[in-house]
Amino acid sequence: MSTRSSVCSVIAKMSGASGIVDVIYRKVFRRTSTFLLAIVAGGFFFERAFNKTGDVIFENWNRGKLWKDIKHQYENKAPAIEEAPTEE
Repeated sequence: MSTRSSVCSVIAKMSGASGIVDVIYRKVFRRTSTFLLAIVAGGFFFERAFNKTGDVIFENWNRGKLWKDIKHQYENKAPAIEEAPTEE
């Protein structure tokens, strides 16, 4: 039994969730490739959630000041200009 495996089993016994920790260890942390894939996938989803949360906070903080909120005040509602007839 390797040291890493014994450490994981000790942690699992201490946490009372030995089944879950053991499954996560066997499926994710045992192989370097799956561990790396979990890190990349976790980083991708963390980045998406972090950016979306930041955008929501920014938009709420600046409500009424953003272009999408004040665009209707500056839109030109004049009738369209007709083309002048061309001489042929």
